[in-house]
Amino acid sequence: MTAVGSEVVNPILIERCVIVGNHGATNDTSTTVGGANIQSSATLSNCLVINNETYDGWGGGILCMVSDGLEINSCTVSGNAAQSGGGINFWQSAGVLLNTVIWGNDAYYGSALALWDADFPSDMTVSYSNIDSAAD
Repeated sequence: MTAVGSEVVNPILIERCVIVGNHGATNDTSTTVGGANIQSSATLSNCLVINNETYDGWGGGILCMVSDGLEINSCTVSGNAAQSGGGINFWQSAGVLLNTVIWGNDAYYGSALALWDADFPSDMTVSYSNIDSAAD
């Protein structure tokens, strides 16, 4: 796995941050992410995740894979692009969206959100959030 913007592998709190303008390049041996690559329990609070991209990868703004849980609280995820999960891609992960805006992202699969892997389904709870109606 290659992370361009940031990579989280231990429980962590990320608050009042801007993750912006990252670009993931694809190579033959890895999947790339545009913004944040989260592989453990984490909370993003009051963050902007904007204008990140990985056209051949997963999670233009955020990729959460094989995680015990990602809580996204009072964040805006916008203007990101990816092959899957333009805004956020959850793969074998649990997630909570609270007071969050996911709007104006682009992807071939799941422009706003993508929840992947039928063998190990992702679990998502959404409360008081605004998700782009173009979401797949």
